[in-house]
Amino acid sequence: MIVTFLRFQGIIEKRKFFIELPFTQSKLITAMKDNCWSSKLAHNFLIEAGRWTIEGNWLERNNSPLVVKGRTIIAWSQDNWFTMVTKLIFPNCDRPEISFQYRGHLDEGERQYTYVLQQSLLGKVEGEGWIAPESIIQRYWVLGDRQRRSGFETFSRFDSNTYHLSSGILTGHYLTSTMEATLKRQF
Repeated sequence: MIVTFLRFQGIIEKRKFFIELPFTQSKLITAMKDNCWSSKLAHNFLIEAGRWTIEGNWLERNNSPLVVKGRTIIAWSQDNWFTMVTKLIFPNCDRPEISFQYRGHLDEGERQYTYVLQQSLLGKVEGEGWIAPESIIQRYWVLGDRQRRSGFETFSRFDSNTYHLSSGILTGHYLTSTMEATLKRQF
């Protein structure tokens, strides 16, 4: 009988852990066929408190891309509430900065969460997020908005200290702006 040790990485109470489990060859093949495990089980962005820089491009309908830079700070409370504050600036441009203040709740062991957001461009916003093995996807909608504005954000994990952000704001069914950026963790 051949025994293989699989190493899993995870997070419990915001602390990383590694565990090695013995698998016989037949159990390993069954697990792979059933796709019941993933090589990347943990995210650093959003799930852990930290500081991140943002650099990328902001695009609006019928306009040239604008360079965008910013910072994000994430904090967690003892009762599974998170806050995320983001500030975006547009260097070499007279466009005003955009600020975001998120407050959300993620129950331990869950992959879905809800949040409220105050954004300088859109106002009061509600949203939901899903934590997938390779990315974090958020969608939101502006409260009491006659223009029916909404949006999405996808944070794709490149490595434990780098994420790629793709986001967009919609008015009704039409994209009005998008952003693509790289987030890098600051130590």
